[in-house]
Amino acid sequence: MDKSFDMYKKFEEICIKILKHHFCEIETNKLFTINDKRIEIDAIITNSDQQKTIVEIKMYRNFSVNLNLIEKALEKVRRNSLDINIPNSVLLISAKLDEFYKVSYEIDFGVNIIDIENILFLSNSIPEVKKELIEVLGLKSDNENDIKGNPCDINKIFNYQSNVNNTKGKITLDENNKGEILYSELLRIKPGKRAFAEYENKCTEILKYLFDNSLDGWHKQNRTDDGLHRFDLICRIKSEDGIWSIFINDFKSRYLLFEFKNYSEKISQNQIYTTEKYLFAKALRNVAIIISRSGASNNALKASDGIIKESGKIILNINDLIIYEMIKMKDSGSDPTDFLFDLLDERLLQLSK
Repeated sequence: MDKSFDMYKKFEEICIKILKHHFCEIETNKLFTINDKRIEIDAIITNSDQQKTIVEIKMYRNFSVNLNLIEKALEKVRRNSLDINIPNSVLLISAKLDEFYKVSYEIDFGVNIIDIENILFLSNSIPEVKKELIEVLGLKSDNENDIKGNPCDINKIFNYQSNVNNTKGKITLDENNKGEILYSELLRIKPGKRAFAEYENKCTEILKYLFDNSLDGWHKQNRTDDGLHRFDLICRIKSEDGIWSIFINDFKSRYLLFEFKNYSEKISQNQIYTTEKYLFAKALRNVAIIISRSGASNNALKASDGIIKESGKIILNINDLIIYEMIKMKDSGSDPTDFLFDLLDERLLQLSK
């Protein structure tokens, strides 16, 4: 996740520069502890009337983002706002959000939303920062002045003149965090053959939580037509954004295969070669993900690299720790597919001839 983290950190720094240009008093990266709960706030802005607003900054790889992630981020912002008793709150996102959703979410969650079009507008008065913003977003234009963005009344948002107040949000927050519950249930499953079915079922439940809006089908324990091989789970890719677009367009894979290995030790190259047998180009099935407790051994990773070079098929390996990180991202409104993107990027960049 280092590459994604660096990109997101850069976007956050640029947004802070833009906010500082418009407001004199701004605190960044504030940490609170409320009832043993650690709460991190990206920024707190204090206006001329000494009223405070918390700001959560989220960057996504695509301007069009799954609304479920936006809703997760709004839940986090509102919960933090209530916990630290700062009523006004703002979610600042690198995605474009339709005005209909923006207004609806502001009413339902009690959180103001500033999207990327608004951020671009706010950067118009600081050309050097706008140039940085355009670069990190990957926008292309012969003339940066052509990228104007949409107006945003920040005085209304940050001076309590908005109709939004997070104590009036219609959404009732669920105190039980689904992602954390799923992960704690996963950890209670002991490695070994006796619990392989339980592990497979729980991993499938977690995958549906992470990717249900991007994958479809969820067919379990399918046999190949020759009757000789059986894979654990296969899904149809229905999203064409981000990592899913890469799988579809670059690797010609409309289907994604999952294998679950409830081993106490790292998986070996034998598991990699077995999984490769299930991949078949003419069936649009060229990508597999193996989920295991401890990840892949060095020999298994070398086998995966060899398969990429020889056939162009991709086998990615993720473990319990990566599952946990992806769940945390989903719970906070970030995109868990970024982990898959970085894993793929890492494997391809280090390939030798």
